[in-house]
Amino acid sequence: PGCSSVAYGASEEIGPFRLNKTTSGLYINKFAWNTVANLLFLEAPAGVGFSYTNRSSDLLDTGDRRTGRTTILLFKLITAIIHSSCI
Repeated sequence: PGCSSVAYGASEEIGPFRLNKTTSGLYINKFAWNTVANLLFLEAPAGVGFSYTNRSSDLLDTGDRRTGRTTILLFKLITAIIHSSCI
């Protein structure tokens, strides 16, 4: 909580790449989850990590409930896209 899942989760924990600590750049993470599953990193609620909002009032409505509502909406959107004829 409070840090970027993209910057830390993707690059230091379970993502496809790791940061090379001796030189600049990345290397392949042979233990990455993307070898067995698709990954989607969420930056929520607004103001956490690299996520942002154009309305300062959004920063007052944060926490687990907001993140839960956002995640449910995202799952519904993904399900609708999967079942649409656009793919």
